[in-house]
Amino acid sequence: MRKNRGKRSGHQTGIILKTPIKKTSENTKRYIRQLLELGLNNCQVAKLTDLHPSTVGDWRDKMGLNCNRYDAHSKAQIKELYESGQTQSEIAKYMGLSRQRVNQVVRDLLEVQVAEKSTVL
Repeated sequence: MRKNRGKRSGHQTGIILKTPIKKTSENTKRYIRQLLELGLNNCQVAKLTDLHPSTVGDWRDKMGLNCNRYDAHSKAQIKELYESGQTQSEIAKYMGLSRQRVNQVVRDLLEVQVAEKSTVL
């Protein structure tokens, strides 16, 4: 008997089993639309629907909806949490944002602090 050399099957039948393509149902699309219209961002919707944030973003674009970005209050909260010693990953999980978005806000914050120090000197 020939061993299965494929990584997707646990059987040794010689047949490679492929994972079926997961299609987004109409109900899921409606649910995504409702969540986005409520003001949730891609990461928050992705966690609730068990989809990747980029998939949610693709569907948001196809539906013609605007991106629900963080606001000035979120930036202030990120700043406060970062200065209290929390990591960027912890902040992202707590706020329902991507780690990249938190990183961008922290980077902007640090650039402003450096610019302020250089103008004082």
